[in-house]
Amino acid sequence: MNLNEFGEIVKKQIEWLTEQYKYVEIHNYVVMPNHVHMIIEIDRNKLMVGTEGTARELSVQAQGEEIKIKSVSSLMGALKTTSSKLIHRSGFEDFSWQRSFHDHIIRNEKSYQNISNYIDLNPEKWKSDTFFNC
Repeated sequence: MNLNEFGEIVKKQIEWLTEQYKYVEIHNYVVMPNHVHMIIEIDRNKLMVGTEGTARELSVQAQGEEIKIKSVSSLMGALKTTSSKLIHRSGFEDFSWQRSFHDHIIRNEKSYQNISNYIDLNPEKWKSDTFFNC
């Protein structure tokens, strides 16, 4: 998929999620002309540190604030809000995301592989999408 400047903004903001929230890992994603697919993992173990051979969960950041793990809904809200603001500033003032999103919990390796393959192959299917020429 060749992204335009607005698609590049969305791509950058997806990657920003992993920088902003250290417990987030994006395993796979694709930015399509009218939607996004991604596999996102929330792993609180990324906030663990060793203490004399044991691990404990971090409860404070360097600034002394408690780390709160965001839900998938909150993370999607952050992605949509930040990318919308940047897209509006870039000149596409009428841009808006659909109101909700669809999520699915991946419970096993087979499901993970199926969804990851779907994401990888989604750009090839774009020309047959009902919204292709809209």
